[in-house]
Amino acid sequence: MKNRPAAAEEAGDALHELRQMTIVSIRVLDGLGEPFRQAYEEAHEALSFCLHDILARTSKLGDDLLRAEPKEMAQ
Repeated sequence: MKNRPAAAEEAGDALHELRQMTIVSIRVLDGLGEPFRQAYEEAHEALSFCLHDILARTSKLGDDLLRAEPKEMAQ
């Protein structure tokens, strides 16, 4: 990243890693299949909601970080 403080770059890397882990978790949850979904419907829905929410929030934070001015990050 050009002209970015190390802390901002580390934050961006951490957000990227969290986003990737969340995507993997969603795929694992989906891969458990219909028997799991039927047996644990409420838990499946709660986990799915939370994972998709984390994905949306980390994506927004990443976008906000990319738009931030370098001088704002230095503070």
